Amino acid sequence: MKINKKIIIYAFVLVILTQSVFAIGVAPASNILNFEPGLKKTYPLKIINNEQKEMVASIALRGDLADYVKLEKTSVEFKQGEYEKVIYYDLMMPDKLEKPGSHLTEIIISEQPTKSESTVSVSAAVISQLIVNVPYPGVYAEAKLHIDGGNLNKPSQFAIAVFNLGTLNLNGIYAIIDIFEDDKKIKTLETDTIDLKSKEKGRISAEWLPEKPGIYTVVAKVFYSTKTIELSQNFQVGGIDLLIESLSIPDFKLGEIVRTYILLTNNWNQKITNVFAEVAVRDENGRQVSDIKTSAIDIDKFSSSSAIGYWDTENIYPGKYLFEVAVDYNGLKFTRMFDAYVTQNQVRIGTEPTGMAVSQPLFNRPNVLLILLIILINLIILNVVLFIILKKKPPKIENLEPISKLLLFLR
Repeated sequence: MKINKKIIIYAFVLVILTQSVFAIGVAPASNILNFEPGLKKTYPLKIINNEQKEMVASIALRGDLADYVKLEKTSVEFKQGEYEKVIYYDLMMPDKLEKPGSHLTEIIISEQPTKSESTVSVSAAVISQLIVNVPYPGVYAEAKLHIDGGNLNKPSQFAIAVFNLGTLNLNGIYAIIDIFEDDKKIKTLETDTIDLKSKEKGRISAEWLPEKPGIYTVVAKVFYSTKTIELSQNFQVGGIDLLIESLSIPDFKLGEIVRTYILLTNNWNQKITNVFAEVAVRDENGRQVSDIKTSAIDIDKFSSSSAIGYWDTENIYPGKYLFEVAVDYNGLKFTRMFDAYVTQNQVRIGTEPTGMAVSQPLFNRPNVLLILLIILINLIILNVVLFIILKKKPPKIENLEPISKLLLFLR
């Protein structure tokens, strides 16, 4: 019972926190600038009241340069219906900062609970970051790797953002990019070359057209001055390529439980694990009469394997059937449909899958009857309308259209 109470309390707090996240906002989320001795600058800060409710937002500072930031005000009051307000803060940089690198200061905006709110409450808070980068003495750079994996018919893009965070200029910055499939190197690329002044940022890039889908690993080495930065990242080309090759029931006897084979092919460059198939068996009218679920199997990369299921044919009769095969794996769904003809001792599977993509065929018997009924109703309505018109003003037989003559004759 104690566990249940804890769960309830956690759920309650989670709901409050979730609501608070969306109650208040701030823009911009961050300001990034390079250190300049003695710099004085004013920045706007937009505080957003997403629920447009009456509230008070308090503003506070913390971080490396909190002593060098002056807020215009430490609280903002919102009235009902007010969406946003703008305040300002002043940054007054010191003449010197000893420690190189990034110095973070946070401006914290908190929603204060009102008197009308329950005593059990959680204040919403958002943060706007002020980041000041202090150059490293001499030669120093940082880099980030960005990959657009793309598709088989589109080159994969490798872009490396380089930041010169040192006090000296950098010339001849480039990278060597190695692409690995598993542990085997399959390609080496070289990017273009750039120069960067102190505190500047730039980009070097290369591209590669993959020959097959899969997951690959990139190891990039960025060369600048006499130093090297090594970056690595996995990326994916295309999607998992799983094919439903065939459906077969080799040892069939009507009325018994028969073994069913679904042949699956993995065209992915990684092993697929715990994959299974589900089959819906439908009669000529589109009604599902039975189903089959196979056992789960693993399929090695670029190979095929059969998933085996068992079909209970006790209530199955000779005739035509549709087998709808579906495989769900890793959020993806693969489907294929097969026509089949069942006899007493054999199931003949069509060599080509049917093009039907709906659960019930369009022109089965119930739908045909429905179409005929609609046509009949329309003819009756037309007959009634013509009857009323002709009754008001009987026309001469020779002036009537053929269909009107027929209706008069039927009267």
